[in-house]
Amino acid sequence: MAAPGVAHTPCVPRPYLGLAWGLGLISGNIFTWAWMLVQAAYANRLRTRSKPLLFYGIGILGLIVSWLMRVSGDSNVEALAVLLLLASLTTIIAGSFSMKNALEEYYAKAEPINLQLSAGMTFFFGPL
Repeated sequence: MAAPGVAHTPCVPRPYLGLAWGLGLISGNIFTWAWMLVQAAYANRLRTRSKPLLFYGIGILGLIVSWLMRVSGDSNVEALAVLLLLASLTTIIAGSFSMKNALEEYYAKAEPINLQLSAGMTFFFGPL
């Protein structure tokens, strides 16, 4: 039980980064997509204005549709599939920054530890 006046933080999901990266490689990024959704659900429980789950959900759906368009074999939709892929990756990056904002906001107000996350690390390693 938490002490009076101390905010309760939801349980933080904590895999080892190397394990998450390895499972993502082995599973063809399916684990990475699932892990992105787990992290985004955690960020949504922090009750901030950020919506990383929405960004990640739309991004993953776009990746799947883009892949389906490319494997269909129709050369007419190849350019559209590439555009959808780029839009999906941009949406996933936006989701990573949305999660960064949610974490920084929560840990600045509810638990004031002045958390500062690197924008470069968020850009390159956001889903992990």
